[in-house]
Amino acid sequence: MPNKKIINATPSSLGCVSFRSKLEKSVYEAFLGEGMELQVEPKKIVLVEGFYPKVPFFKESTTKPKSLILSKRKLLEVTYTPDFYLLYKNMDIWIEAKGFPNDVFYLKEKLFLKYLENNEERVGRKAVYFKVKTKRQALEAIKILKEWKI
Repeated sequence: MPNKKIINATPSSLGCVSFRSKLEKSVYEAFLGEGMELQVEPKKIVLVEGFYPKVPFFKESTTKPKSLILSKRKLLEVTYTPDFYLLYKNMDIWIEAKGFPNDVFYLKEKLFLKYLENNEERVGRKAVYFKVKTKRQALEAIKILKEWKI
């Protein structure tokens, strides 16, 4: 089941750019105000590939309640779509605007950070990740980026 709805979020837009929450919009506006145009939800990243389990996997039957059946279905991949991306000073900047994290976010965040570490060698650029909860934190992230000595 896709994780599309953000709890207590009000979708909004700015011109032709749509956001899932007002926080995302305010983060985008903060960066845009400093001349940094963010890519919105640039790509879906596969954190764990889907696979067919080799270990026998039994689960509850959908046709016979309270009985177990051997599952032969593929386990779906685990994916994550960052809110924003920016290439800045030859660094990959990833930004997550997160007001209220859902139950799986903490795990996906750890897997995403590991993905970024592994990806640095492949792409040859450093990566920086910001998780912001307010517009003030977004402005602080901008200040950190501008003052960052590489």
